[in-house]
Amino acid sequence: MKKVFVTYVMIFSLLLAVCGCSSDLSPQQETDLESPQVQGSDEQSTQEPDIEPDIEQEETDDSTDEQEENEPVPHDIETPEVDPPIVEPIEVKPPEIIPPEIKPPAVEPIEVKPPEIIPPEIKPPAVEPIEVKPPEIIPPEIKPPAVEPIEVVPPEINSPVINLLEINELRTEFSSAAKRAEYIEFKVKQDGNLNGLRLLIMYDAKSPFIYNFPAVDVSLGEYITLHLRTLESTCIDELEDDLSLSGGTDSCPTARDLWVSGSAKLLHKTDIIYLQDKDGRVLDAIIMNQAPGTAWSKNQAHFAEILENLFYAGMWKAEDGQMPNPYDAVDTSTIKSSATKSVSRYEEKESTHTANDWYITAAGGASPGKPNN
Repeated sequence: MKKVFVTYVMIFSLLLAVCGCSSDLSPQQETDLESPQVQGSDEQSTQEPDIEPDIEQEETDDSTDEQEENEPVPHDIETPEVDPPIVEPIEVKPPEIIPPEIKPPAVEPIEVKPPEIIPPEIKPPAVEPIEVKPPEIIPPEIKPPAVEPIEVVPPEINSPVINLLEINELRTEFSSAAKRAEYIEFKVKQDGNLNGLRLLIMYDAKSPFIYNFPAVDVSLGEYITLHLRTLESTCIDELEDDLSLSGGTDSCPTARDLWVSGSAKLLHKTDIIYLQDKDGRVLDAIIMNQAPGTAWSKNQAHFAEILENLFYAGMWKAEDGQMPNPYDAVDTSTIKSSATKSVSRYEEKESTHTANDWYITAAGGASPGKPNN
């Protein structure tokens, strides 16, 4: 691009020089200079005849001679019209300016140290432990089942009590292998009929066991055994005069055998048993306790009221004749689980309606339907 620019400047300088030289030349010099241009120009040769250049040459020669002899005399010379050469414009491209590569000055990185941040000391907030109190558990109030007291009608003072039967022996234990059931034995105190008599076993306060005797005629001194389970098919009630009719374990051919159907447990070592006549008067009773203490257990709390009724009926009392308590029951703790021991009455002694009327037999001493051992 630089060379093109220089060339352009030189051409422009030449043009200026040509124009300046033409103005400074004498008429003769101009003629001399122009003649070749006219001869070389195609346009001039076609328009003007060949004679004119000769005339001009002659005039030029004359003028030259005169100028040499005399002072130069200016002549009016017509300057032939010279067309300037046709100059084609040179396409000038602007120089391509390449901007110098500017490299940024090397800048050394400034080492910037981050500020040292010291975290503030954060102390955890003091948390007071929350006192958690366990919920207050109020145990539900357990009310003992309402026990309807059994109405024990005390005997009228002026009305004699006919004591037809008396409780004589009891077995509280059961043996399924030997088919031995619990039983209660009675002894007939005078001739009569059992109609209207009933036996009550008060172990279960809500559902006491009640046995109603059949209308059977009995004789003085007769033994009646009420078996509290029926374990064999030959066990049948003896309701007539034939006392050998019934079979089964512990049946006696000389005593009257009666049977309670089923196989449920009805008699326990801690229990209250008593007899009533058809008028509800108590004829006899026995209180048993396998763990004598100052109070009845929770399951036998209802015994206290029954014991009080029996006391006022004249059928149970303490040894000193006062209101009885659990200590005043017959102690059955020595029976344990023996099915051959029994609670027996002293048959030859007059009844006092206390625990002193009873004893526990030795093993094998049970004797249903027979006199006590």
